[in-house]
Amino acid sequence: LNALNADVLVLSLGTNESFDYMKSEDFIAQLDTFITNVRKVNPTVEIIVSTPPPSLFKRKYLNNFVADYSKKIIDLAVDKKVAVWDLFGDMGGLFGINSNAKAGIIGKDKVHYSKMGYEKQGNLLAKAIMEAFENYKISKNNK
Repeated sequence: LNALNADVLVLSLGTNESFDYMKSEDFIAQLDTFITNVRKVNPTVEIIVSTPPPSLFKRKYLNNFVADYSKKIIDLAVDKKVAVWDLFGDMGGLFGINSNAKAGIIGKDKVHYSKMGYEKQGNLLAKAIMEAFENYKISKNNK
């Protein structure tokens, strides 16, 4: 991180941890520690934390872990004063898997997204960043 001298760090976590059935409290504690350590190394870096995308266990069971992680990531982001992008919500939330499958943006495993799905995620992130920047400019001009 020091060598990169990054202005922005985008963190996308949660999917793999959910398949280890990591408790949300443990996941959030680790994320909190990670953010704290990043700020020690680079106190000026802007951090964007992404919620994990929706997925299923064994192609048929709702992944409630990512739903819980997403809610708690949003709460932590407010507390730690970092930006958050709700990929979970943007991809249809807990019940978005079937429409994602029909649209061809998630693979047959209902975990990994297709090329088109990852492109959609990239476009959604770019759009969210641009909208946040436009809102920032508006609020700055209104002061």
